[in-house]
Amino acid sequence: KSLAAAGYGLTTSYISPRSRIKNQKEAIDRKRNELIAATALALPLFVVGMAHVHSGWSIGLQFLLASILSFYFGRKIHSKAFALAKMGSTNMDTLVSLGSLVAYAYSIVGLAMGSHDQVYFESAGLIIYFILIGKLLEDRGKLSNSKALTALLSIQPNEAILVEDGRQQKVAVESLELDQLVWIPPAQRIPVDGIVTEGSSTIDESTFTGEPLPVEKGMGSKVWAG
Repeated sequence: KSLAAAGYGLTTSYISPRSRIKNQKEAIDRKRNELIAATALALPLFVVGMAHVHSGWSIGLQFLLASILSFYFGRKIHSKAFALAKMGSTNMDTLVSLGSLVAYAYSIVGLAMGSHDQVYFESAGLIIYFILIGKLLEDRGKLSNSKALTALLSIQPNEAILVEDGRQQKVAVESLELDQLVWIPPAQRIPVDGIVTEGSSTIDESTFTGEPLPVEKGMGSKVWAG
């Protein structure tokens, strides 16, 4: 309930890495389309606002464009900010929402008082616009990280050779427990993180460290899956 009240969703079903990446791509496509539409409003708002033309048509156009940018394209930002406020919490959405709404409200008050040179509708709308750009870039970064993590997991072995009572048997990696002994044949990938208890070898850790040269491992050395 607390998560839902804060504007976050929660699912208990398993989502495969491939499905997760697909969902992320679809979300990025939606945000990109929204950003294109928002750009069509933000550019004229910026031009008219920076021109400092205080005629009736200019103020009316700024009011219209800023209203759409702030309350339609920024609706998710405002809703999350309000949800967090109800819980006595804040995050970056709170600052963005507050900044946009204060600029918008100040401009409305300025108009009501007949002061056309004290309106900041362009600020109210452009704050939301620039945050939309930032969120799209953030999602692209997350997608790149997800792809890299998925690629890393894809090379990890699904099975390990468990040693118990002097006998060896292949088991699923997911079934291994803490302090169990695993044998790794030469030239095989390491199935799980652990500590070497016997033997020595060289291991390619370039995936983790970027170093191309093999690393010597012996008794007591830490090793990582992959």
